[in-house]
Amino acid sequence: MLLFMIVVLALPFFLVAPRSASSALTRSGGGLAGVIGFSDRVELGEIGRLKGSDEIVMRVRVEDATVPPGRDLRWRGVALDEFTGRSWIKSASARRSEQKTSDRGFFQLGTTEDVRRLTTQTFFVEPIDTPVLFGAARIVALQGRLPFVRLDAEGSIQTRPHDQERIVYKVYSDMTERDPNVLRGDDLRYLVSAARYLELPRNLDPRIASLSRNVIARSEARKWL
Repeated sequence: MLLFMIVVLALPFFLVAPRSASSALTRSGGGLAGVIGFSDRVELGEIGRLKGSDEIVMRVRVEDATVPPGRDLRWRGVALDEFTGRSWIKSASARRSEQKTSDRGFFQLGTTEDVRRLTTQTFFVEPIDTPVLFGAARIVALQGRLPFVRLDAEGSIQTRPHDQERIVYKVYSDMTERDPNVLRGDDLRYLVSAARYLELPRNLDPRIASLSRNVIARSEARKWL
């Protein structure tokens, strides 16, 4: 009789409660996983299948903005600098990082010619299963109650994992851009390490080169080359 009563009482909960673990935005240990396709590896074709969800990942408050009119703000997370023929990944060179110490929670990561150029952003980030910190490029400094931050060779920033708690931090970015004509007239020879951005794998699919040429032609970008 006791067993019968347990089954009768439990049956409605079994029918009502969701039994599927799959969702566009799953939780792993309390932290958001698979957030809008964010990853340190991107396979060809994945961009068209990015996961969508109404869950809030983070909120950002922008102050002292020096953003030029018509320019959208984008939060930089991780830079993928090597193409394998099937996917973009972070190379061994880019993975080299330097741990930065703080002065009462203030981490200086770069310099600027004028502090009035800085755009201040305050990030309120939900628990998420990535140590990556976001910010508008180019990040000059970061402030928050963080034990450490790591700066890699591509300027990406990481801290300790925070998949069980929310974090709040400020980012100070110098978003000024040089005049395009000045950049086109730059005849300096840059470091050999920068040449790896133009390297292609031996097994490159010829369709990729054909698609690239078509995209350039349609965008009329050739006149800038």
